[in-house]
Amino acid sequence: MKTTKRLKITVITLITSFLISMPAYSAGQKLSHEREILNGADTPWNAIGRINMRGQGHCTGVLINRKKVLTAGHCLWNTAAKKAFIASELHFLAGYNKGTFKAHRRGKRIRFSPGFDPVGRAGTDKVAANWAIIELEEPIEEVTPVPLLKLDRPQLQRQIKDNSVFMRAGFSKNWPHVLSANKEDCKLLAISRDSPVLIHSCRAPDGDIGSPILRLQDSELSVVALNIGRLSNKSGSVGLAIPSYQIDPR
Repeated sequence: MKTTKRLKITVITLITSFLISMPAYSAGQKLSHEREILNGADTPWNAIGRINMRGQGHCTGVLINRKKVLTAGHCLWNTAAKKAFIASELHFLAGYNKGTFKAHRRGKRIRFSPGFDPVGRAGTDKVAANWAIIELEEPIEEVTPVPLLKLDRPQLQRQIKDNSVFMRAGFSKNWPHVLSANKEDCKLLAISRDSPVLIHSCRAPDGDIGSPILRLQDSELSVVALNIGRLSNKSGSVGLAIPSYQIDPR
């Protein structure tokens, strides 16, 4: 993927295998970079699952209703074949934890954002269109979905001003078989003036593309934004996310 000087998106190709040995991580264990292991089988975390691409890697996805999974658009793009993955080759594992899962469904169809462009030059408009919905072959009844919380631009700016803390959870490259979360320093820093793109401080190691940024209130989760990459320069990097109001779940 090409990048402009102002915007550099890290797109990671993830190669994992169920045949490798799994490290003995346990729920509640602290990892580096303020990350914590969660039990992915527990409610409400079990709506955040792994999307497996027929042995060609994985991404994180979140079940937003009984039949639809939200993830980053480029997660579903087969770079080697220069085309989208076939929906039936995608396997969503809800409640995944160390090789077990609460529910498994194949994809039925993929719906990319209307502006999705996997090979064009990167810009904030392309970043804002980097989302996709997987419609599943059958609904998942075993798990409670996590709905989109569509905070509009003024509401998001209020959250930024108030220094509100959110969380981000996903299946990273380093810990692909456990759900890990950033709870302590996950904040929205700014929103682009030109397009609906959020800058955030939620630490997202390689592989956490497609992971949701969440609000936890009264033991219920909602999706505030979708993590889709990083903005990097000499002084460091911050996360890029698409606010939920930009995502059409139909």
